[in-house]
Amino acid sequence: MTADTYTYVYGVQRKGEPLPPELVGVEDACAVETIAGFRLQAITSQVPSRSFTAESLSLLLEDPAWLAPRVRAHEALIESCMAASSSLVPFRFCTIFEDRERARRELDDRESYFLWLLEKLDGMEEWEIRAYVDLDTLVHTAALSSPEAPEKRGSAGFAYMARKQLERTLAKEAENLAYRRIHEIQDVLSMLSRDQKELAAKDLDQEPWLREVRLIPRTNVPRFLERLDHFQDHLEPQGFDIRVTGPWPAYHFVE
Repeated sequence: MTADTYTYVYGVQRKGEPLPPELVGVEDACAVETIAGFRLQAITSQVPSRSFTAESLSLLLEDPAWLAPRVRAHEALIESCMAASSSLVPFRFCTIFEDRERARRELDDRESYFLWLLEKLDGMEEWEIRAYVDLDTLVHTAALSSPEAPEKRGSAGFAYMARKQLERTLAKEAENLAYRRIHEIQDVLSMLSRDQKELAAKDLDQEPWLREVRLIPRTNVPRFLERLDHFQDHLEPQGFDIRVTGPWPAYHFVE
């Protein structure tokens, strides 16, 4: 470190992996470089310390004009390195060390852990799956299969309480059906996945019934996407909306 820079780390890979050409870091003026340890290397660039102190970041992270282009640059660099590397441990935005030597020390001190992660992530991709359920539509599906529904729906003379009881029964059956379908989806995807983590639904306008990330071998990705398309085609008339995004840097599997 010089007096006015910190070392920003984007990720860790095996020593000797070539970097893609013309990488751009979070600060345009600072070149992207590797710092080598014994068997690993960190992908880094220098950043101005005045902007990356804890005090400065507490303000700048609330400024979209400063934050957005740097987050995009961070993600673009990670994705470029993922495409060119056999395996990469991605670091979260704003992983900073005081200088190159401290970053190198981190490589060597945690070498066994990083090597284990690289082995785990080799040939893998992270994908996110969300499933939303329209319960009103699913109640109609439950009504068609409910043993109580045909008789009760067909009689105009049923009392108010009987109708309310039927509504409660159908709502419960719809909820149970939703859980069964979600578990069916998870069971099939588990056969194609190496690992899985459920995610909280925070910061979403609509709460999904399922939100998870999966670590998928690249060779399984076509089949994985094909199975999700099948579920969507089959379950959409019942009120399901299944969404998949990716591949993403495997942040959720390196924490």
